[in-house]
Amino acid sequence: MKVRLFPLRPLSLRLFPACVFLAFAAATPAQSLLYQIDGEDRLDFYGYAMVALDDQDGDGLDDFAVSAPSKEITQGPNQGQFGVIEIRRGVDGALIRTLENPLFDPTIAFGLRLSATADADQDGLLDLMVSYGNFFLGVAGIARVSSVGGLVIDEVVAPPASVLGLFGVTRVHDVNGDGVRDLAVEYETPGAPPDTEASVQIVSGVDLAVLMTLAPNQRDASYGQKIELLSDIDGDGTQDLAISASFDEEIAPRAGKVYLHSGATGSVIATLDGATAEERFGFDVASLPDLDGDGVGDFAVSSPFFLDDQASGFVTVFSGATRLPLRTLVSSGIADGFGFSISFAGDVDLDGTPDLAVGAPSFFGPVTEAGRIEFRSLPTGELLGFQDGARPRQSFGTEIILLNDVTGNGYSEIVASGIGSQASGGGSTLGGVSAVEGPVGLDCAAPMEYCGQTTVNSVGSLGTLSLLSGGQLSGTPFRLVAEELPPTGPALLLTSLETAFVPNPAGSLGNLCLGGGIGRFVNQVGQVGPSGRVVFRPDLDAMPTPGGIVPANPTQIWHFQAWYRDSNPVGSSNFTSAVSVDICP
Repeated sequence: MKVRLFPLRPLSLRLFPACVFLAFAAATPAQSLLYQIDGEDRLDFYGYAMVALDDQDGDGLDDFAVSAPSKEITQGPNQGQFGVIEIRRGVDGALIRTLENPLFDPTIAFGLRLSATADADQDGLLDLMVSYGNFFLGVAGIARVSSVGGLVIDEVVAPPASVLGLFGVTRVHDVNGDGVRDLAVEYETPGAPPDTEASVQIVSGVDLAVLMTLAPNQRDASYGQKIELLSDIDGDGTQDLAISASFDEEIAPRAGKVYLHSGATGSVIATLDGATAEERFGFDVASLPDLDGDGVGDFAVSSPFFLDDQASGFVTVFSGATRLPLRTLVSSGIADGFGFSISFAGDVDLDGTPDLAVGAPSFFGPVTEAGRIEFRSLPTGELLGFQDGARPRQSFGTEIILLNDVTGNGYSEIVASGIGSQASGGGSTLGGVSAVEGPVGLDCAAPMEYCGQTTVNSVGSLGTLSLLSGGQLSGTPFRLVAEELPPTGPALLLTSLETAFVPNPAGSLGNLCLGGGIGRFVNQVGQVGPSGRVVFRPDLDAMPTPGGIVPANPTQIWHFQAWYRDSNPVGSSNFTSAVSVDICP
């Protein structure tokens, strides 16, 4: 018999059947459908959580994970458990594999929050941090599972009646300096409201040990509902954190609050407050590039439950440096939940400035409560385009993530979900995954390949190097691909901030096209595959230079070239062409 788990407090508009859409923003409302995948059961909560992943199936493109935390497993070794996570191809939505709830506890829902985390099982792919539990039973925890086999690698179980990770689990910066990015996890200690103590724990990406606890005296205010990694807003060289508490009542009942914490010490840099009752300021937070030209990244905060006779919901864009409002984006509907989810969306209208994707899951439009995602200009607030849900009561726009270009058109894509709704008298609907065409560009120059080689290598080809994905300091993984190389030999990626032309250095068959201080990614020497292809995955936060490891910065242009073993008919090495990459925020 199907059990309705309702694992969370009612933070979302509705907790009913689910759907996930993959939508490419467009500068006009007209879209064309690329694919759609339907959910299976109206009580599965399909699309409750999503996260972008690196390439999971070997096609060189980003993929993603989507959860159905209330889906019942009806056969196999996990029969009787609730919760599955689907790993799906970003390019066409095809199912790569399904990870079933491995925890053998039929009272919990598995997959309430998802985050990518370090490759603990060393299978070459990022693992998944998955939160699970049942709020009403006081059962909760987080588990790191393999994105390949779904096996539990390590786990943290909350003490009885506590809440751990049900609202917020986010991958953050490397807090303890061990070279591995860490995690921020929402945590609530036992106690009936209003005596519940809320905090956020920063845990090691290596072993989940607690590194730091952030606890600004919150009581039953959903502190930790949203945790967002920001730019360095206090100028100490470390990225900082925004942590929301949208139930906060200091200004007015459930007006909401956002805490800005130092990523280095955890101290509170500043707080931002909602102004009106039931506004729920801080329901979502999105990190943004620098909009006001002061060299510091900015951020947006949503208030989806604000309601007056003019609008419902708004999003405030704040300066990261001054914490002052730069712009307010106002709903175009009434009672539509505008701002339920928000995400940086690249450059939608190709005007050279960044834009924002905003979910409005209660938007009626041409289809009753289908929901909508709007694409708004961040400099002007103008509505640039939108994508509506396709079926009644889908609540499209409850979750939004960004994927890098998976269709080869040069622009990123938006993945959005709708967990469904139920109107009076019933009428719940299934959802699915859909893809529609339209550019969602990143605000940076296209990569430029240069310095093509002129002498063929031992397989009769000219080795090339090109950008496969990324170029962003946050979001999708950065990958370069070298092709047309002799198979099975080693290849080494080189980088520099300057270009040059050095013919046949040290007897090489090719030409070196990097100048100045040249860095070598010696910790990830690639092995060319049988097809003559090798993919490099350099870390933009750890760029090698002769003077040591440095982070790439926005607006910098880094140049890359690959050295590889070769002989045709003499010599011992060769070079690919080179590529220049404009680093994006």
